[in-house]
Amino acid sequence: MMVGFQEPPTTTTAISAAHFGFQCATTSAVLGRMISILCVWTRLCVLAGIDGIHQTEPVIIGISRNRLWHKWLPMVPMLLGIAVQGLATTMTNPALPAIAADLGMSPRARLWVIDVVPLALAAGLVAAARAGDQWGRRRVLACGLIGYAVCGLIGAAATTPWVLIAARTVTGCAAAAVLASVVASIGAIYAAHERVLAYGMWTGTFGAAAGFGPIVGGLLGTGSGWRIGMAACAVVAVLAAALTFRLLPDSRATAVHWDLPSLGLSVAGLAGCVTAMQELPDNLLLAAGLGFVGVGSLLGFIMRQLRMSTPFIAIRIFRNPGFTPNWLRAVAGAATASAAVYLVTQHLIQSRGDSPAAVGAALLPEAVGVVLGAVCSPRLAKRFGQAIVLTASVVLQAASLAWLSTDPSSILVPITGVGIGLGVLGTLAAAALFDAVTAEEAGHVGAIQEVGFALGNGLGVAVFGLLATSFDDGYPIAMIAAALTIAPLAHSRRRPRIAPVPERQRCG
Repeated sequence: MMVGFQEPPTTTTAISAAHFGFQCATTSAVLGRMISILCVWTRLCVLAGIDGIHQTEPVIIGISRNRLWHKWLPMVPMLLGIAVQGLATTMTNPALPAIAADLGMSPRARLWVIDVVPLALAAGLVAAARAGDQWGRRRVLACGLIGYAVCGLIGAAATTPWVLIAARTVTGCAAAAVLASVVASIGAIYAAHERVLAYGMWTGTFGAAAGFGPIVGGLLGTGSGWRIGMAACAVVAVLAAALTFRLLPDSRATAVHWDLPSLGLSVAGLAGCVTAMQELPDNLLLAAGLGFVGVGSLLGFIMRQLRMSTPFIAIRIFRNPGFTPNWLRAVAGAATASAAVYLVTQHLIQSRGDSPAAVGAALLPEAVGVVLGAVCSPRLAKRFGQAIVLTASVVLQAASLAWLSTDPSSILVPITGVGIGLGVLGTLAAAALFDAVTAEEAGHVGAIQEVGFALGNGLGVAVFGLLATSFDDGYPIAMIAAALTIAPLAHSRRRPRIAPVPERQRCG
């Protein structure tokens, strides 16, 4: 997420050897516990929601088929990769003052340390998805995790700002490889209700990691503690890469057509749009120019795909009446949730004078809500139907945003509601995108989904953040606008019957 905290007026102080050792021990304990929780969570989530569901053919060779949870072992390295990404992305924000003081960063360099990761991630998503289709998603996921590890160690050892920025740039590219591979692998390995469960674990894990990241960053945000955090994430990434080769079955498309003009247009379009959104609050003219380039490139990309007999990304998927509404719900959910987190953060810091640590604690219920929504959504969808649960989640998120606009001093319940709504939307809407596609199209859907999330997060912060700063009472106006943005998507008609895909070709 492109959401950050303002820097508090802190100075760097030397830390003692005892304090340094305590940070090492604390980080190792937290990350070790996180690994064990992910393994147990994978098992418990599956056993809690799988009753009565038709079982598909196990995909792990050499593992007993009468052990149901063995089918879910592939989720362990994927969840570890998502957790590392969430922590590595969000723990940097509260630690930025210490990083800047340690490396002597200029204000512009500080912005690049934060902004370069979502920029590189968005620019690399399409290429990463197609690379997984051609060379195998297991291999691309492992390469992304190894890239995490290498860049984490380089960043931890950085002595100049630009070394750290370069490492963070490659980290963003590695994040694209991890995200694209995980999403496409889930779509290819699991089907029906199992896919919903898998997406619930994926969404919940990222929500938890993104919620705890600022807290971990705050704990390590003194002296050289940030270096320990980066190195620890690198160790976990290496473990996840090793488990990827051991536990994750490979999947790929049988025929991949690389088109360099399409690749260039996608990179230019996504990079231009993300950079424009980052510049929008500070430099409207530059943002307009970058936005023009980005939108123009994306339009050129779309037109080229529609003309190609073998498109680089199958834009025609949007013609499926069950695809576009769910994609819009996922994008709008991400946009309004990121806007809520950003606006509440600014309100707590600027209006109440809260410290970044206090803000992180105040926003923790949002992360808890994401986890609850993600874990409970498969059971709710099975009990009440996917359409009803999706509609209820949109209504809940819109009502929570409206509540935040009326009483910004009481955020516990509404910010939790925003998180629950996002957790349900991120699980059910994302899983629904794969319902009518074949395994050959899993990579296309994964890329389209993650591009939507990336653009949604950026647009939410940029548009609603700009709206909040344009009026004297901008905070409630922006929150109401966010609520009105997602509310119309609550209407959900029954999904039309689609000609069944042959079982051999079905995704999963």
